[in-house]
Amino acid sequence: MFNKIRSWWQNINENYKRIILSVLFGITVIILAYGIYYVFFRAQFPSATREPIERQPTGTLPPTTDIREILRERGIQVGEEKPTLPISGEVTLPDIIAEGGKTLAVPAIYSGADSVTLDPEGNIAYYSESEGKFYTIDSSGRIIEKSSAVFKNVSDVSWSPNGDGAILEFPDGTNFFYDFARERAFTLPKEAQDFSFSKTGDAIAYEFITENPDNNWLVVSAPTGEAPRAVEHIGESNTDDIVVEWSPDDTKVAFFRSSTGLTSDEVLLIGKNQENFSS
Repeated sequence: MFNKIRSWWQNINENYKRIILSVLFGITVIILAYGIYYVFFRAQFPSATREPIERQPTGTLPPTTDIREILRERGIQVGEEKPTLPISGEVTLPDIIAEGGKTLAVPAIYSGADSVTLDPEGNIAYYSESEGKFYTIDSSGRIIEKSSAVFKNVSDVSWSPNGDGAILEFPDGTNFFYDFARERAFTLPKEAQDFSFSKTGDAIAYEFITENPDNNWLVVSAPTGEAPRAVEHIGESNTDDIVVEWSPDDTKVAFFRSSTGLTSDEVLLIGKNQENFSS
């Protein structure tokens, strides 16, 4: 048999011999590699055994263990009675009217309030933009009309410190002082801006600004616009450098910022009688 194989092998073309030898060599390498892996490197996995799972009834939670049983297993003495919460005293409702104890407080929500202030009595005064009216909220929370007059589209409100009047400004430049006690309106100049009341509310200060710088002045007058008096010439000064604010001591009506260098400014205090106070 070997002679036949040898004779067959000798008669085969040399190219075929190379192919056959290459295939046999590859098969031999694969067999050897698998044998080495199987003997030395194959992981030994223990056979997994499944423990039976105790199924709970459908739609129920697993039963809970009483905490007392756990404590007993740990050698702790526990009584048979279940603990109960201490019973508190009677529940008392808060009083509707304050009588020294708990009082029921009903939250009050006010919408549309603008230009809010406090009057001397501590009541809240405000302008309702949606209704165009002025209201007061007293200490008990009642909303009271300050006036039946309607003022639509008020752009700014300057309140008098005594609470009985306010200066109303409108987008078209119209300005007037309204006296709530007398329910009367007093027209102020359209050129007036940046109003400020004195501490007592019996006078106002404002900027009088026109297209002609020669007519631009800081003015003091009555809230009704009567008895106007020019205090300081503004001229071509930038109105952003002027702050009209009546001082608490009733002697100064405005602040003026003046540049004294590249990085320094000086603030001058303008008195109501044309005085200039250094800062």
